[in-house]
Amino acid sequence: MTQSEGGVLFMTSALCLFTYGVLLAGPIIDKMGVKMSMILGLACYGFAKFLLIFVDTRTQLTVVMVTVLPFGASIVFPCTMLGVKKLTYESGRP
Repeated sequence: MTQSEGGVLFMTSALCLFTYGVLLAGPIIDKMGVKMSMILGLACYGFAKFLLIFVDTRTQLTVVMVTVLPFGASIVFPCTMLGVKKLTYESGRP
C-alpha cells in the first residue's frame, strides 16, 4: 500500500467516523443509555481491532476501517464525555 492509498483509507475512515457519529451514535446513546452504549461501542471497537490482526488483503482492511472500527469509536467518545459529565462534580471535571 502506498502512502497515498493509506492517506485515502485514513481519510475515508475519518469521514465514516464523523458520519456514524452524526447519524447513528446520538440515537443509539439516547435509546440505550450511556452504560449500554459504552459497552456496545467498546465491543465493536475491540472486535474491529481484533479483526485487524487477521487482515490479509486491502479489501479486508478497507471493510474493517470503514465499518466496524469507526462505528465503535463514534459511540465510545461521546459516551466517555457524557459519563464524565454525569459522574463528576463541576469543580472536578478539568
